Amino acid sequence: IKNLFDLPDNRKGSKVVAFPGPPTIQGGDFWKSQLENIKSLMYENIGAKHSASLFAEVLGATIFDLITKELIEIGENRQIEFKETFAINTHTAKKDDELKFATLREICGFLNTNDGVLLIGVRDPKNRKGEDGAIAGIQQDGFSGDEDNYILQITNSVNSAMGLIAASLVDPKIIKLEGQNICRIECRKSSSMVYCSFSKKGQKAFGRYGSSTTEILPSELAGWAVNYKLSI
Repeated sequence: IKNLFDLPDNRKGSKVVAFPGPPTIQGGDFWKSQLENIKSLMYENIGAKHSASLFAEVLGATIFDLITKELIEIGENRQIEFKETFAINTHTAKKDDELKFATLREICGFLNTNDGVLLIGVRDPKNRKGEDGAIAGIQQDGFSGDEDNYILQITNSVNSAMGLIAASLVDPKIIKLEGQNICRIECRKSSSMVYCSFSKKGQKAFGRYGSSTTEILPSELAGWAVNYKLSI
């Protein structure tokens, strides 16, 4: 961070950062705004992904401390996942259980691996065509403005598939961004193995591996539990 702000005044395109006086004479809001200024400058110079890692290391920030726009800029990784819809197939405009199951397995994967955020209403890069941007919004997912009803269908689905304890670790909320509504689902890592039971697919455990979610095979459950400090 020090190197970032020690740019010489004559460097082309550089910005000189003037640090304020002692914190004892400044209010909390002032320092919060200063931190946001520093964060913006870091994003501009070293990019969203490296800035987020640096902030996490230096300030002890977690994935939940990042605003939604920052998560989209960073992109999908071990702690971030995008889904265009929760239950509606955008091609048929009908409910699709396979899509719902895909979302539930992502949530299960976070619970069994690490804290994570799932954004519904956001296209992943491979699904952005033409002028389509990252933000699709959840209107195409049947959202009509009733936030409580939309959130309830998610929490009820998690509760039904994974149980009440798992559902208590999942916190969905509706976020307004660039004129669109998206659903931000914060998933806190579980202390015990979480299994997902959905329709006729049986009971399975899932884990996060890089930017994807995969089934934890029965032969791997014990090892996974040890590595990620989960009770079985």
